[in-house]
Amino acid sequence: MQTIFGYALQELRRVFTTPSRLLLWLAPLVAFALCMWVYSGRVLRDLPVAVIDFDQSAFSRTLTRDLDATPQLKLVPMVDEAQVKEAFRRGKVRAAIMIPAGSDQEVRQGRTAHLVLWRDASNPIAANQAYSASAMVASTEMARLEVSRLMLAGVPYNQAKELALILRADNRPLGNPFLDYLRNMAPGLLAMFLQMAMMLAAGNLLPNRWPNSSSPRRELFGRSLPWFILYGATAAVLYAIVFPAWGIPSPPLPQLLSLLALLMIASISFGALIGKLIPTQVQTAQILLAFNTPAFVLSGYSFPEWAMPPVVEWLTRPLPFSFFMDAYRAANGDLLTRESTSWLGIALYALIPAMLVLLPKRTEKVKAEAKPIPNEFSRIVREAGLPLLVLVAPFSYLLLYGSVYVVKEEQKLPIAVTGDWSSATTRTLVRNLDAHPRLYAEFMDEKSAEQAVRKGDVRAALYLPMDLDLRLHQRLAVQAPLEIPATRFLPVSDIQRAVTEVFSSQAKEMRALIFMSRGVPPSQAEQRAEPLLLEDHPMYNPCETYGDFMLPGLGALIMHQLLLVSIAFATGSCVFRAKKKKDLGNLVIRGAILASWFSLWTMLWFTFGLPFFHVPGHMHLGLMLALTLPALFATAALGMSLGMILGSGQSVLQLLAFSSYPFFFVSGMSWPREAFSPVLDAIGNLIPLRPLVAGLQRIFRADADFSDIRPELVHVFILLIGYLSLAVLARTLLLRRNSKLAE
Repeated sequence: MQTIFGYALQELRRVFTTPSRLLLWLAPLVAFALCMWVYSGRVLRDLPVAVIDFDQSAFSRTLTRDLDATPQLKLVPMVDEAQVKEAFRRGKVRAAIMIPAGSDQEVRQGRTAHLVLWRDASNPIAANQAYSASAMVASTEMARLEVSRLMLAGVPYNQAKELALILRADNRPLGNPFLDYLRNMAPGLLAMFLQMAMMLAAGNLLPNRWPNSSSPRRELFGRSLPWFILYGATAAVLYAIVFPAWGIPSPPLPQLLSLLALLMIASISFGALIGKLIPTQVQTAQILLAFNTPAFVLSGYSFPEWAMPPVVEWLTRPLPFSFFMDAYRAANGDLLTRESTSWLGIALYALIPAMLVLLPKRTEKVKAEAKPIPNEFSRIVREAGLPLLVLVAPFSYLLLYGSVYVVKEEQKLPIAVTGDWSSATTRTLVRNLDAHPRLYAEFMDEKSAEQAVRKGDVRAALYLPMDLDLRLHQRLAVQAPLEIPATRFLPVSDIQRAVTEVFSSQAKEMRALIFMSRGVPPSQAEQRAEPLLLEDHPMYNPCETYGDFMLPGLGALIMHQLLLVSIAFATGSCVFRAKKKKDLGNLVIRGAILASWFSLWTMLWFTFGLPFFHVPGHMHLGLMLALTLPALFATAALGMSLGMILGSGQSVLQLLAFSSYPFFFVSGMSWPREAFSPVLDAIGNLIPLRPLVAGLQRIFRADADFSDIRPELVHVFILLIGYLSLAVLARTLLLRRNSKLAE
């Protein structure tokens, strides 16, 4: 009987001699590296922003120079609003700034000048960067102008400087002070890919499956050791050495190694249990793929779980990746809530499946695979495992991901406020903060506020000074620390902006009182108290909700990936059975059937799904279909090429299981393409998802017409021709190889 060590050596040789196993080891590392490459810039730079200077004055030229000097923006001069609208429709700019005519005169006459900002809010990351950069320039220029106005009213220079910035929030993101996207994304993405790879490996560790193994438990244990060592060593090096070198903090080594060991044991145990219960390797891989693909989204890593519907939030918590991330944050000092339950949860994931795996169970021998059926539609319906991808997955994934974002936005985020409750100004500020639609303000003492932030009971803590009234009476500027855990970026920007809006309104009232005390009429005092106003107009996502941002592109992403996996799997499953041209089936018909099927689902998503979730947009279905069909046909051709190159449905599933998140990132749906390196941008152009999503988003969001999406149409037809040529070449080489083998 084979020993555990013998099985381990067998599996190690299998890893390095079997292409599918070698791909399974390398795929998560390549996917992780590609995702990190996307975020290698860490922060956004040089976003294209149009500027229209109707004033043509010294004041407007100063504003333009200051805006151009900000690292986030790259100004593109334009002449009128029509040119700006066309640039938005064609995706040439992320925002536009207009300086109205007469702004300089308004400033000189003591009135409020306006700086108008239009932002493409269909991408919140770019839109928030454009707003923060513009707001910084506007506030700096407003402070300079306000000092001059106060001095003209008789206020000494030193006091005027204090009054110009009388009340500000000192933003302090905890755990990620510079809102570094690489630092935020790396730990979670690596853990997710690690879990997925370990589960897929464990699900098919026994080459002959459970019924045909003489000692399945001993074989499972022995064959899992190489994977545990390979992935464990890789993960330990990345978390403990590479991440700190990138400036990403890592938990203490004992806790880190314990967490990684628990995650890997839990992944192996769960994957092995599915492998024991499911009769075929393909079905095992599909179930594990379906379990792991939504893990990142459902964990609340990007969109917080507290903003999800209660049922979805309840489903997100008992997942191994969610438990791991909570425990990882707690070990890193970022979060104390759910620390013990997270460790317990991941330990149970390791223990319970392991116990079920050890239970004896007799199963029937795996049935022989059915012979291929010539008819392509029947082949699709009857190919083992394919109906799940083609028939069940489209509706299931759209419903699941749509329900995550059904609430779409965060409201009434709880924040703690400390200070002197006997102070009238403190009470006023707390009331105004609580009245803001984004905030729910709760007064606490300083110690309670710190604990509430660490435990996650509140999303931020605002520390008002105990001598607030005295400082304001002495006309001294107040800078109140605002501490926000930055493990999730979405609430950080929402809270910062809401607090700034409340403080700015209160500061304006204080300055207006100063002017009125010097005899200025109230209406004029309000104008003088605010020399420059930034008018913000978010476009294409007016409520700036995360759900409205994600849902349109998400449907296209899901259909693209399901089509890619389905056609590659269907092609790869019959590759080694093909000795003649007819044995492969009619690839063109098969691709046409699947591409048309998923195009139909894409149109259904835009026609019924998005209105159901109340996502605003324009329904140009004919134009959408004209872009979707060739894009998905190109995807089908790419999938057929991969299926013939990899030569195995199992290999296809294992490889493409890791493609969804890298494809999502390189498509530009999340991280703007302006931040990509030229090489990475070129790689993204090879994926049909990029022009598909870019075109559909502009049609649906910006009411783009045929001329506006002409570049995307040209792009998809180039990819279609290229991948069809690749598929023909791959088929020719495959048949030639199989013919030689048959001889």
